[in-house]
Amino acid sequence: MPLLLRAIDVQPWAWREAISAESLKAHLRDRIALGREKYGEALRTRNGRDSLRDAYEEALDCALYLTQAAEEGQSPGGIDRALVREAVLLAAKLGIAIKRRASESASRDV
Repeated sequence: MPLLLRAIDVQPWAWREAISAESLKAHLRDRIALGREKYGEALRTRNGRDSLRDAYEEALDCALYLTQAAEEGQSPGGIDRALVREAVLLAAKLGIAIKRRASESASRDV
């Protein structure tokens, strides 16, 4: 996941708050290790899964978790509403990408 870890370095917006780039990298490394432990291997390409579909479903789950957090008042300043919108927007963009991919695939098959 080096690409993912490098992407953190170019996202300065997050580091104004309580989380540091190094902390986020550590959390991502922990998630990678958890995946290895749970599935017996690191996430790999060409594994037979539809990564766009998986990401779409995870983004939908994220929006639901953030909605729950907002409704439970878990974050001061209403930040959760903004995060819900971001998660929904991400899910929408992924849904569009999936739809375009299907359309492109269908046009190639003709």
